[in-house]
Amino acid sequence: MKTGDHTDAVDEQLAKVLVVAPVQKISEQCGTRTVVIVIDAVDELQSAVTGNVPLILSRIASQLPANAKFIITSRPDREIIPAINAPKCKHIQLKADDSVKDVTAFIRTKLTWPTDDQVKTLSDKADGLFQYAQTAIEWIGGRIAANEMSREDVFDDIQRLGVGGKVDELYDHIVDRWRKIGIDEKARGGRKLKQDQDQSKRLERFRQIIGLLVVLRQPFCIRDLIELLKINDFGVAQFFEQMRSVLIPGTDSSIQDVVPRMHKSFRDYIRRDDLPEDFRINENQAHLFAAQVCLRVVVKARDSGRVFDYACNQWWRHLEQACGNELVRDKEISHLLEELQKTSVFKGWCNKTNSWNAFGVLAKVGWTCMKVSGGCS
Repeated sequence: MKTGDHTDAVDEQLAKVLVVAPVQKISEQCGTRTVVIVIDAVDELQSAVTGNVPLILSRIASQLPANAKFIITSRPDREIIPAINAPKCKHIQLKADDSVKDVTAFIRTKLTWPTDDQVKTLSDKADGLFQYAQTAIEWIGGRIAANEMSREDVFDDIQRLGVGGKVDELYDHIVDRWRKIGIDEKARGGRKLKQDQDQSKRLERFRQIIGLLVVLRQPFCIRDLIELLKINDFGVAQFFEQMRSVLIPGTDSSIQDVVPRMHKSFRDYIRRDDLPEDFRINENQAHLFAAQVCLRVVVKARDSGRVFDYACNQWWRHLEQACGNELVRDKEISHLLEELQKTSVFKGWCNKTNSWNAFGVLAKVGWTCMKVSGGCS
């Protein structure tokens, strides 16, 4: 949600129509029975704290019927819950200690082979946080299934992590292990030359793929992502398999049919300012890469489909986000814009999107190499 008096008024009116009015109707039908509305993980809303979400929720709560209640959940390290202020509003902070037994039982259900000491070790690391336990379980299962580590070795690895549900520390371990997989593969293959260059390219692919997931405006399955990326020097499907614990947890489906899901804690992690550059995602750069891959699809494609439709409608939006308030120049973007005007898909692209908006964005961000032509309507 955006800030500003006009936007606040519009958002509040929408909240009344979409939330307050239906709840009032339901409460009337329920008579004296209590109506409970649960809003889970409200902190995962984009700009939840800096926007007007707390204000809107406070006003909604103040307008609820007497027999209607809100239960709103958020991670404790986020400020959105304390910012919600309404009559009779109660803030309850659940301690991780309260769920330690549940997390231990969860681990035992998912992993039937570890010893009691190993289960206790992992439970101590999770410290009552299900997200930590779920991610660790997926990572352990993946390493064993891929024959990368034995059951004993994988728990020796986990033993090195700190105690207290420090999920960022677990993410550090997962991405560092992924980095080492590439180094070990080169060593097993007997290739020593160009190892540094190969590893640098591999890390670049990590940032590109993860960054694309961060900025995409709609979800895609991995099969579609492979089509969008069109990377020939890197195993995209293999990458998702290796990073399953943080991108596609909780599913045994065919890897190419899965839609990657990134938990908000991992999204926050890979955008941290203090994260090493090898893994840190810069959203402007991610949008620029998204604009590049979309333009490649538009220029080279000859048929329609979900990926082609997305590329036609979103390349210029990604370009606008990449530039922000700064003038950005990219040789590949300039080349692709020139190619777009020469290809037979130019008219097809114009028919797929609001081309005038695209030209407006190009003018706004300072690209003048693409001209409006009679092919657009």
